[in-house]
Amino acid sequence: MELTDTCLEGIRHLRVRLHEGYMEETILLFRDVIEAFYQMEKAIQPITDKFALCILEEMTNQVRDSLDYVATFYEKAESRKAYEIIEMQLLPNYLNWKGEIDRLFTPYVII
Repeated sequence: MELTDTCLEGIRHLRVRLHEGYMEETILLFRDVIEAFYQMEKAIQPITDKFALCILEEMTNQVRDSLDYVATFYEKAESRKAYEIIEMQLLPNYLNWKGEIDRLFTPYVII
């Protein structure tokens, strides 16, 4: 659950830094966000398969597609477009996904 928060912080920081024009400086952070999401996706995959959580799978696909789209603009060095996709797609999709993760798994977290 903590990784979802850390990933959200990373996405928000990417958004700010891209808006300020620091694309080069955000490449490693973007890579870390992708890796974090991949690890979370891998961890929940057996659960989504077992319990047929179609909505979570759909939300996961939306976040993954948004990350891919942002990566396209990183490859083209188009910081403004990357910022727009983060602002309009990635962040809202990630917040929806994270909300569903929190709803599904918080009751099972042992403190």
